[in-house]
This record gives sequence, C-alpha cells and structure tokens, in this order.
Amino acid sequence: MTWTVVVLLFVAGWICLVRNDWVDAHRGEIWDRRFVEISCEGWVGQMDDRRLVSMVHREVTMMPLEQQAVSLVEFEVDVVPSLVQTGDYARAVARSTDIPPEHLESWVEARLMRQFVLTKDNPPWLDMILHEALLRRVVGDQKVMARQLRAILEAADRPNVELRVTPYTPVGLDFGFYFIGADQTQWVAYLEDPTSVVIVEDDEDVEPFRQRNSRLNRIALDPVESAEVVATYASEYERA
Repeated sequence: MTWTVVVLLFVAGWICLVRNDWVDAHRGEIWDRRFVEISCEGWVGQMDDRRLVSMVHREVTMMPLEQQAVSLVEFEVDVVPSLVQTGDYARAVARSTDIPPEHLESWVEARLMRQFVLTKDNPPWLDMILHEALLRRVVGDQKVMARQLRAILEAADRPNVELRVTPYTPVGLDFGFYFIGADQTQWVAYLEDPTSVVIVEDDEDVEPFRQRNSRLNRIALDPVESAEVVATYASEYERA
C-alpha cells in the first residue's frame, strides 16, 4: 500500500507544495523517504529565500510522518519540544537562528501547524521527556517562559501526552532525539542540528536510541513529580 501526502504551505507569499510518498512495512521500511519533492510557485531563488524554504521544509517534512504515527517519543535537553511550543517561545527560538526577520513568522506558523496532530481524531501518543536544565534556560524572557511552561502542563493534561522530567543526563545522553513510531515495533529516529537533519530507519541503527530511551525512563521522574517540577519553575517565572 502506498500513501501520497500533499501539504500546501504559504511561505512569504508563495505556495509551496511538499509531497512525500510513503511505503508500508512490507519491504522492511516504515516510510520510503527517498522521494521528497518541494516546489514553490513564484520562488525567485534568492539566498535568503532558499534558506527560508529549507528551514520551513524541515518543519513541513515532519507533518506527514507525525500524522501517520501512533506513538512519538521526544527527549530534549536544550529547547522545549516543537509540538508543545507557544508562538512566543517559537519566535524566540527563531530569532536565535539565521532566519531573515521578515520571514520569521512563516517559520513559526509552519512549526505551530504541526501541533494539530496532538488534538486530531485518534491522535498519536506523545512521550515527552525533558531535561530539567531546559526549564531553567530562559528563552525570550521570564513571561515567555512562564506561559511556555504552563503550556507544557496543559499539554500533559491530555490523555495522549505523558510528561517526564529528568534531573540529570547520564553519560552518552547529552543530546536530544525524536522517535516516530508507525506501530509499537517499527520506529524511525529523527536527529537535528542547526545545519542538518538525519532520519534513521534501519532497525540496527535505531536500536541504540531505543536503549537510550530505556535508560531515560529509568532515571526520569514520574508524571506527577514531573508536573510538580514544571509548575514550580512556572511559578518562579511568574513571580519574577
């Protein structure tokens, strides 16, 4: 069975079409992502616009993967997971990148569009694991952080979202990762830095990340304790 997912996105006044052909697990792969097509009507191709399309494309590429997923696991050490970011927090994150200021809102809108996956019919399960250090790291200002942490707690109240906080990072777990599962046995790992994105599909390559996730689950606080930690930081930001 093959799915074709088409996403229309407005970027800086242009219509961009991103198409992903998906192939089911009969061939031993969750998704066939070798074919990813992006075309923009009226795209002039200036350097700033190329960079913008590339960064927005990274956001849009995640949409069909997340829409088809049944389970998501995200561990973050630096920034709040994209699926629960507020608009103000996302803007503050964007300002720390090289996105041209005039195109910042396009990137933020693309990021926020992904969040609908958590409230759609039959949403995926999201296991959100946060390093406590990112709760202390001020992105934007104190008010932005207070609203962001309250948004995390609101998301954690949903029946399909679990919040876990880890107070320290074991050796070898000093970077974040994102698991996207087509079912409970087949996963891909999504890794990102400021200049590149890597999607790992082979079971042999994904297994180390599954082991890292198991280690995190052993040291992370339970959901009730985790919510208390986040609420404490939110209250501190609100008093500041």
